[in-house]
Amino acid sequence: MTVIQKPNRKIGIVDKHAIGVSLEVAAVAVDPDEYSYRTVFKEMMPKLYVMRQRGMSFAQLHRVLNQAGFPIALATVRTYYNECLLDMLDECQKYLKRMERVIDVAEKTTVEVDRTRDIQATKQAIRSAVSAEGDRRAATAINAFSAVPSIGNAPGLPAPTLDAKSAVSAPPSEASTEGDESSDGSGNSETDKGTSSRSFAPPDPLMGSGTLTSQATPATSANSEALSRPQKTSPALVAPVVAANAAPSRVTAATQSPSSLEATTATGSAYCLTNPTDEQIEMVAGLPPEVLGDTVLEHPAIPGLLLTRNQRLYVGRLEYRSAAGVESVEKGTEMMNRREWKQAVPTSVGRTSGDFVELDTSIIGRRRKS
Repeated sequence: MTVIQKPNRKIGIVDKHAIGVSLEVAAVAVDPDEYSYRTVFKEMMPKLYVMRQRGMSFAQLHRVLNQAGFPIALATVRTYYNECLLDMLDECQKYLKRMERVIDVAEKTTVEVDRTRDIQATKQAIRSAVSAEGDRRAATAINAFSAVPSIGNAPGLPAPTLDAKSAVSAPPSEASTEGDESSDGSGNSETDKGTSSRSFAPPDPLMGSGTLTSQATPATSANSEALSRPQKTSPALVAPVVAANAAPSRVTAATQSPSSLEATTATGSAYCLTNPTDEQIEMVAGLPPEVLGDTVLEHPAIPGLLLTRNQRLYVGRLEYRSAAGVESVEKGTEMMNRREWKQAVPTSVGRTSGDFVELDTSIIGRRRKS
């Protein structure tokens, strides 16, 4: 079998010269049709370096590159960036300095918005809020001044006098009683005859204002008649007592002076042993006004334990002596109830409640003996 060989193709000298000249120009002037990912990333490295210096993360760089049409993986972005940074650090820093000048010029040419009206409106709102809060606290303080439970027995106050105006405004029952007494020529009144008369009892500091009562008085002498006659109290002295009794029972029972607090200590009640200073207290937002006052209030989670203002605002755990004489430390939940001034939530009894054993905090921090 004979193999037919094709003749070798030849190029003329003119064509050879033309090809050489064309490739010389194309080698410099013509760009490649496509590039590798590494080549494109290396060319964009100075711009990515500026983004990183401005605080952008690799995840954000990955998102920006994909949005710009460069579908590269996040792991590849990290790898290419660290590899190119070693070789192109000087070039990247020069590009960063040039771009910083551009950024400074752009920020200087930005038109600033006039916020004068917003600032004035905000200041006015703050002043109005401060004024309203001050008026509210002043009203609370005024109410506290007027709500004195035992003002009728306070030393230094003049005794209530009965003038013509109070006699005119006396209740009808008292006026009729006095008329009956004065009309009897023998000096005996309706009460002397053993009948029951209706009169207004004097205001009781614990029960409230005077209430209409019915009293049966036996026949006595003129001196006993004068003692059984009800005492008239000025309305100006009755109003604070009524206002004090209108407050909640917990606050009313706790509004007592430090001297009364010492008296309860002597009778075997619970007593707080911690006396914090002003540096050891801290204000908590949202507390009721009476908690921030100087009155003595009962602990919201420990019944019978009366606290002063500094003790209520103490940042640590209070030490106290119980009614049985046992010295104890305030629990964490009790401290939170006191700091937030919220009533303690009753503990629910479950099937395993009897198995609970309280942790002895005194053993915490001790080194185990070998």
